[in-house]
Amino acid sequence: MPAPYLIFTVPAVIFSPIGDEIFFRGLLQRALEEKPNVRTAALWVLLMSGVALLFARIRKRSGSLYPAMAAHAAFNAAMNAVILGCLWNQ
Repeated sequence: MPAPYLIFTVPAVIFSPIGDEIFFRGLLQRALEEKPNVRTAALWVLLMSGVALLFARIRKRSGSLYPAMAAHAAFNAAMNAVILGCLWNQ
């Protein structure tokens, strides 16, 4: 197998599913199930779509992936802090 395939695929297959499932299905989904609200879910999808478009625009304007990666990392850190802060304060 080519090295780039292994470099990108192994972490994507191992770490991303674990982290995503713990955070999104383990924490976020549970919190949303406790307070079901279709409006909140629709707003979440709309906002996440907007954020994805923002990252795409950053990449296009900068001509590089690095600013989009930095914006994505900053967004994830802020989102995690807010969500976990809300969950811990329940």
